[in-house]
Amino acid sequence: MKTSGASIRCLSPCSRINRTDFISVDKLSNFLTLTKGFGDGTFRAVGIVVAGTDPTGLAFIDVNHDGFKDLVVSNSISQDVTVNLGDGLGGIMRAAS
Repeated sequence: MKTSGASIRCLSPCSRINRTDFISVDKLSNFLTLTKGFGDGTFRAVGIVVAGTDPTGLAFIDVNHDGFKDLVVSNSISQDVTVNLGDGLGGIMRAAS
């Protein structure tokens, strides 16, 4: 995916398979892109989720206590936090702002 602005990137296993996945945040388009790792050094973009306005930080934490890592994004201009729930298979979906 071509980004239109500076990105924040984070490496973390997003699934129970424990392979490294890559999250990038485009600060101008406000998109989160999940790029799944296959354990052999290759990655493939598998999903895009909209964050709030001007995403500035990422954190992985199990917000809803289901055993899966969730992605929390702080948003500077909208002054809120976007929660993206992990599904345990490497996918994320927007939960709330």
